[in-house]
Amino acid sequence: MESAEQKVHKHSPPTTTKASLCNEKPAIP
Repeated sequence: MESAEQKVHKHSPPTTTKASLCNEKPAIP
């Protein structure tokens, strides 16, 4: 779980990461 989070966090900001993980309001498709 940490790997995916770290990868996304590095690729995208915390806002996009949370949105993508929570799938609530994806800023970038």
